[in-house]
Amino acid sequence: MANIVVVGDRFSEFSENDNVFTFTQALRFLADAKIGGSYQVIFGQGISKEDIEEFKKSLRQCDTEKTLRFNQTHLSRETTRNTHKNKSENVLISEVSQIDVASYQCHLLIDDGCAEMADHVTGQHVQGMVLLEACRQMVNSVSERFLIKKDSEKSFVLHMMNSEFKEYLFPVASVMEMTLKNVRRGLRGDFTAECNITVVQNSTLCLCVTVKFSAIDKGSLGLIEQQMAEKSLSHLH
Repeated sequence: MANIVVVGDRFSEFSENDNVFTFTQALRFLADAKIGGSYQVIFGQGISKEDIEEFKKSLRQCDTEKTLRFNQTHLSRETTRNTHKNKSENVLISEVSQIDVASYQCHLLIDDGCAEMADHVTGQHVQGMVLLEACRQMVNSVSERFLIKKDSEKSFVLHMMNSEFKEYLFPVASVMEMTLKNVRRGLRGDFTAECNITVVQNSTLCLCVTVKFSAIDKGSLGLIEQQMAEKSLSHLH
């Protein structure tokens, strides 16, 4: 049984590798009744849950000698609320789970239609800004799920975000882990914290990110921001 990897259409250059298909190419492959054989399908990045359902539906409808097996159940995408996004396709991570007292884990889960890839994709690897946005979303998600009381509404302030890109990361399965440290609590449930995030693919460390951030009462931060905006405008006169 041969493995085939299916990625989003935007990763077309990556699909030039052997046994790698974009989503559109994979659908054509399914429709070609002349090609038989047994295949294990590995879904990579750029594939949504809806894409997978369409893929399976097409398989059921095809009059073909192919036998396909799917290597995994698609992960659940994190919520727009926890990541502070408006559209689900812009959420780049799976649901976050706690794996230790101060450690958390999720998976990279890129949608082909996300804003960060809307303009272009260069080369075969996942763009650095996509990965940094995924790390930012993980900070928000961990905070919303495990650090913030359910009845409070917080806004986030990034104080520092340092990144070290160690290896190219390609559009296949990748694990993200976050270790939280130096959490300092304030009034109204506000807090400041630091964390380290790693992104690992095939047991290879590809990215390390250090983040210092605060979660602040949304109303209070809005007032501070308004005062700063007014001060900024006053210098224009």
